Amino acid sequence: MSSTDSSSTAATYLRPGEDAGDAVFREKLREDRMRETGRAVIRWVWEDLDHPAALVRRLRRALDRA
Repeated sequence: MSSTDSSSTAATYLRPGEDAGDAVFREKLREDRMRETGRAVIRWVWEDLDHPAALVRRLRRALDRA
C-alpha cells in the first residue's frame, strides 16, 4: 500500500477546529489501521519522483516484505 504525502496534505484536510497537528495525528492513526491489515505501507512525497529509481527500489523492498 502506498501513501503520498505533501507539505500541504495536513492543511488540506483540516476539520473545523483542528490544527495541523490534529490532522497529522489523525493521519498516523489511519496509517496504523492500514498496517494492521498486514499490508506493507510505504509513504512517499512528490519530490521522490525526482529520483524514480530510488523510489522503485523502496517500493520493491516494501513488496518483498509483504
